[in-house]
Amino acid sequence: MFDPNTISVDDWQRLGLSFKQSAAILKYLEKGGKFKKTEDLKKMYTITEKM
Repeated sequence: MFDPNTISVDDWQRLGLSFKQSAAILKYLEKGGKFKKTEDLKKMYTITEKM
């Protein structure tokens, strides 16, 4: 099962995100943010709707 709260920068990059996008997600998580469902990733400005 895909859990965006637990994957690493390398895993995000394997999914097609850039290092900058991946780092932004991890920074969000480090600051206490959580993704309760996969659709919550749409809240991240660094990820386009297409991604």
